[in-house]
Amino acid sequence: AERKKPGMLCLAFILLLLALLNIFLSRHLKAGLNRLRESQEALRQEWDAMRKDALQIKSANAELEKVASETMALYDMTKDLRKELDEDLIFKLFRERIKNHIRLEECLFLKGEAADTRTLQDKTVLPLCIEKNTLGYLVAGGLKEADEEKFHILARQFLSAARGAVLFQRVQELAIIDSLTQIFNR
Repeated sequence: AERKKPGMLCLAFILLLLALLNIFLSRHLKAGLNRLRESQEALRQEWDAMRKDALQIKSANAELEKVASETMALYDMTKDLRKELDEDLIFKLFRERIKNHIRLEECLFLKGEAADTRTLQDKTVLPLCIEKNTLGYLVAGGLKEADEEKFHILARQFLSAARGAVLFQRVQELAIIDSLTQIFNR
């Protein structure tokens, strides 16, 4: 019976060691598990922030692509307007192409300095002037406030192209007719 006591004592000691080891490991593992959970939550928050940033970047890129596409289209329109040297063809091209960018009820080019603009109170009217002479007016009706800036930019391009056409025609006339005598040069 004396031999069983040291074995029981040894077993009790082992059980006590196992209990202490269990307590130590459970505390240590709980602390590690808590650190892992905190780390996981921090990573989840960082992931969510990165996804939100990625969506904002994607949205900003889409907006930039849209603006770049519109800018290129406007550049192409300006380039095409500058190719023509006839006011009527320039206006026809302008009126066709502006519909792709701006919604207008009407778009008119009134030629002549004496064009009556008093009846156009509710419309946008831009004069075409060379030096101090008014050659006509560009008139837009039904222009929405959101499109006004874009219209003014495009209208300036039209007016610039029309001005170039008029000046080109004057140069041609000066090359053919003597300005002093009003007789053909050749």
